Amino acid sequence: TTKVYDQFYSWDNTTAAITASGGRYQCYQVFKGTDNIRYFILNPVTNHLIQFEATAPNSMKPLLSGIATVAPEIKINNVDSTRTEVIASLQEAGLDNFIDQYEMQMSLS
Repeated sequence: TTKVYDQFYSWDNTTAAITASGGRYQCYQVFKGTDNIRYFILNPVTNHLIQFEATAPNSMKPLLSGIATVAPEIKINNVDSTRTEVIASLQEAGLDNFIDQYEMQMSLS
């Protein structure tokens, strides 16, 4: 199944890949009071954050706090460069970007 957010993740972090992986990942919903502010998916062995989504930019800080209660140290790969609000929230939370990755394309004609 393809989800709306799949476009922002590398192929190995899409919903279909997560589903195909069996029970490797854990999915959590985060609430602020009674409001669901979205979810995150984590590999509990590596603390790799597979997917994370907030309902709005101002919900990113509570989402990151929710993630920290499960995994005080996390790794995030391949944040889409068009998601400037997400990147700003991650930097504001103290996460460091130490590698930039660029898409490479080649025409196969």
